[in-house]
Amino acid sequence: MNNYESVSAFINENEKLKQQIKRLKYALYIALFLLFSCSLSIWFNESRNAVKMANSGEISTDTIRDISRPCIVSEFAKIDSLSSVPLSDSMALSVIKEFDIQHPYIVLAQMKIESGNYQSNIANSNNNYFGMRHPTQRLTVSLGSKNGYARYRNWAYSILDYALWQRRYTWNLTEKEYLTKLSSTYAEDPNYIAKVKNIAKNLENEK
Repeated sequence: MNNYESVSAFINENEKLKQQIKRLKYALYIALFLLFSCSLSIWFNESRNAVKMANSGEISTDTIRDISRPCIVSEFAKIDSLSSVPLSDSMALSVIKEFDIQHPYIVLAQMKIESGNYQSNIANSNNNYFGMRHPTQRLTVSLGSKNGYARYRNWAYSILDYALWQRRYTWNLTEKEYLTKLSSTYAEDPNYIAKVKNIAKNLENEK
């Protein structure tokens, strides 16, 4: 075998190895996704059962907290009951914090801007307060698409879906990095980030 053939054989073997590694990575991603989805489903079912038991007086709300805490969306059990709770800045901020969403005042400011201070058509018809489209590349609690936007069972599910988006794409960024990310993903208005920062500052001063 001449040098050219030796090099060709080496390259072919190397390419085969790369393809095998690539397939293994895809298999690992799928396995992790299925495992996480299964875990989320289990926690969701446990939480729903906990809500029923709490409503009947069999367990306390503290027990619901303990059941929900292992999930990335803590207090998941209470989410259905929030349908009857009027949306306000303080209530939204409370849920944002309970879902362990980072940069909560920035996120609340986004929520107010994207929903027209909770009054936009998409907010009212879809329970969509962040202008989210129905995602196809991450976990979601969206029920599907309506008028081109994701729709949710209630306003709290909209916040929950934002939590899932943040975990997937922007987790553990500094505030400056987070705002930079938002400017490239959310900002159609050139003054968007300035508006977010101004509203977030006012909200934080009100606490």
